[in-house]
Amino acid sequence: MSIVQNKKLSGYTLMSAGGIFLIAGFVGVVIAQESVFYGFFGIGAAFVAIGAAMLHKAKLE
Repeated sequence: MSIVQNKKLSGYTLMSAGGIFLIAGFVGVVIAQESVFYGFFGIGAAFVAIGAAMLHKAKLE
């Protein structure tokens, strides 16, 4: 039995999760004025980059 992975859907999901982390970081830093939320920008950027790489890989196949 093989597992079929939809790389396009996975890429979009990771990019949307990254966007949510970026929004959470923005809300935390600007509105709540807490510096602890700066880490959310890094996590969001990582998710967006991984999602973009998966989309790029899906387009090559």
